[in-house]
Amino acid sequence: GGTIKNLKVTGSISKTYGNVGSLADINNGTIQYCGTEAEVEGKGSNYIGGLVGLNSGKILDSYARGNVTGEEYYTGGLAGRNEGSGVVRESYASGTVTKGKGLVGQNSGKVFNSYYYSGNTGIDGAGFGVSSQNLKQKGTYYQWDFEHVWEIRDSYPELNIRGEKEKEEIEGSGTKEEPYEIKTERDLYRWYMEELPVNGQKYYVLKNDIEMSTDKRVAIGSVSGTAFNGVFDGQGHTIKNLKGNNGGLFYRNEGMIKNLNIEGSIDITNSNQGLLCGYNTGTISG
Repeated sequence: GGTIKNLKVTGSISKTYGNVGSLADINNGTIQYCGTEAEVEGKGSNYIGGLVGLNSGKILDSYARGNVTGEEYYTGGLAGRNEGSGVVRESYASGTVTKGKGLVGQNSGKVFNSYYYSGNTGIDGAGFGVSSQNLKQKGTYYQWDFEHVWEIRDSYPELNIRGEKEKEEIEGSGTKEEPYEIKTERDLYRWYMEELPVNGQKYYVLKNDIEMSTDKRVAIGSVSGTAFNGVFDGQGHTIKNLKGNNGGLFYRNEGMIKNLNIEGSIDITNSNQGLLCGYNTGTISG
């Protein structure tokens, strides 16, 4: 698929058949730095979304602020369906959705750190529902880039691309001799975003204590349902203030986690949740 970048859509669209979205009815490429304020209505359509009807590509750093109305089951504020290889990352939907869900109408793909208006219904694991007022607050958007990509003036986040984001590097190569070095909350965030491998039998070490700053986080591996099967050595350090209602540090452990301290609390909203991991079929030691 192709790439659509740096585009804003306004107006309205109504369709009586097929998939419908204000920017693309179907996306199997990349959409980045795009936004819409268009009103979208689907009458008898398949998948109806504020930005994209059916997504099997990538939607990155984008938003939908128009209202969306559907007559079928798969209607979402940003995308009607996010399927298979589809990825939604650091995006939001703030409009009202009638007969649908706040961010994506149906999800079998990956949704990372995205937000929707809590007056709409959501899907477990597919974004965070927050109030309209909080959608206008910079502090809501955990780890979003407000230096190069986003800005907030008087209302919802706007795209304002300025400069180049510095390339982020994590020391190490994931081998036993040169493990990945986790030093900051940002490093843990990148692990959750699967910019670092969850599986693949890689080695990690925690280089110092880390204090978490938000409850808008989910367990590492939970977005893709992937178990950690490497080795994580905490080296006696502590991850502090781990909290939220989206699982502990790891979704599932099939590897080895050792010499790690965890402080915090989580709200048990589903079965199989723990502060360190939800499932363990591996080894956890001293």
